[in-house]
This record gives sequence, structure tokens and C-alpha cells, in this order.
Amino acid sequence: MDAAGDTSAVTNLLARYAELVDDGDFAGVGVPFSDAVFIGSGGLSAAVKPSRGCCATR
Repeated sequence: MDAAGDTSAVTNLLARYAELVDDGDFAGVGVPFSDAVFIGSGGLSAAVKPSRGCCATR
């Protein structure tokens, strides 16, 4: 993907995240990030998929 495509993908991801939060779909918030890989100061870390009940609304 080129820089413009990367920018568009990140913009779309953030917009989707905001829509899910606005809709109160907290269980769905993690779905767009389910295949994510985080690279932070501690190095590479694969995404941890939460258990089904962790994000349920009350």
C-alpha cells in the first residue's frame, strides 16, 4: 500500500472505532483491531484477543 492508501486506511479505522464507541458497541470496538500487531518501546507484541464476556455492557 502507498502512503495515500495507508493514510486512508488509518483514517477509516479511526472513523470506524469512533462509530462503534458512539453506538455503544463496546464488544465490537476490538474487532477492527483483532489482527493488529503493536510495536512499542518494549518491542513487538501480537494482539491479545479478549474473552467473549470481557467487554459486555451491563
